[in-house]
Amino acid sequence: MSARLLLLVLASSGCARSVIPLYEAARADALRDPGPAPAGWAPDAWIAVSNDALDDLIVGVLTEDAELSTVLDAGVAKFTPKLRVAEVQVVPPEGCGGCLTVDLGLTGTLGWATALGDGSTSLDATGRFDAVFVVVQEGTTWRVDLQTKKLRNVRADLGQSRVGIPVGDISKWLSQDLLEAVPPVAIASFDGSQLPVRAVRVVPVGRSIRIEALTKAPIFTAVPVPERVTDGWRVGISQPSLLALARAEAFRKGPGTHDVLPEPTALDIGPSAFTLGLRLWKTTGKGWWRDYTVQGKVTLGPEGIELTPERVIEGEQSPGAVFSDPLAALGEGRIIEAIEGALAITLPSSQSATVGGLDTDVAVEALESGGTSLYATGSLRVKAKAGKGRGRNR
Repeated sequence: MSARLLLLVLASSGCARSVIPLYEAARADALRDPGPAPAGWAPDAWIAVSNDALDDLIVGVLTEDAELSTVLDAGVAKFTPKLRVAEVQVVPPEGCGGCLTVDLGLTGTLGWATALGDGSTSLDATGRFDAVFVVVQEGTTWRVDLQTKKLRNVRADLGQSRVGIPVGDISKWLSQDLLEAVPPVAIASFDGSQLPVRAVRVVPVGRSIRIEALTKAPIFTAVPVPERVTDGWRVGISQPSLLALARAEAFRKGPGTHDVLPEPTALDIGPSAFTLGLRLWKTTGKGWWRDYTVQGKVTLGPEGIELTPERVIEGEQSPGAVFSDPLAALGEGRIIEAIEGALAITLPSSQSATVGGLDTDVAVEALESGGTSLYATGSLRVKAKAGKGRGRNR
């Protein structure tokens, strides 16, 4: 064999430059720690709740949990006020930074027992309290709780004015016990196992709120936030952040069959279709890489956003690369499932959820994209539980 022919054979069969350093550099970039959230960080995921949806949540939880009853001993008579929450309205905060103010209306009865006989009359009460939002981190899960504080302007009114009935004592009892009867309300949570988060905050917007999060994506793009949401809820999430999280998960899992690792390199999700860039790395020997573009459809399924690959387009490749089935590698690497899992947390489809111990129906009504962001709007309906308030007795 001539020297020239020998060189050609060696060049085509085994003397291509190793791509392993490129693979290791890509892996290090995907897995790098973004560090703590910087001061003044911008969110790459958020949930905005409308005034009406927040009102429904609060009144639902209070109706379930803030039923009050006590016995007031006035010596010659015992009075038993019983009240339940009848109305809740969120109003702009009154000199309370980072909180909301809630007007509360209660209705019920006041019974009495004396040596001369028993009786009852209607009883109504009003009050106002501030609601603060507390971010709680438990392991990898972040939760936003609404907590009540600073009850004021408590007033009780009787349906019939009767001498000797201690209206002032009823108001004092309410002032002492009402806030204790209102449990913290879990407004939202982020499951860090599928959507790793490094910071969460709550921003009051008029009479409602927006929950903002910064994911652990090493490369992310902020999502523009709305001033307010007029109905239901709205969610925004950064597609570059989704891509970075899926990319990190792929490298974290490592190569699969035949020592091939699928790395997502681009992501564009729309209301009905998606495009995913994919690079397959051969990680043994000198290695190789091949690029593909995967196209598919987007549907709102019972579990959330579903991505179904339908078409594959071949792209560039390194010298010495061989054909490998990109869809098989994609499935084995579970990249689609990782993206769907993150979407299911931030963009739920139609499902029942428990918020503050209250059963709700959450449904996506529209999906849209803009720039590098993905948005969804939907509804939240609180299920009625007539007669099932846990109550509080003293």
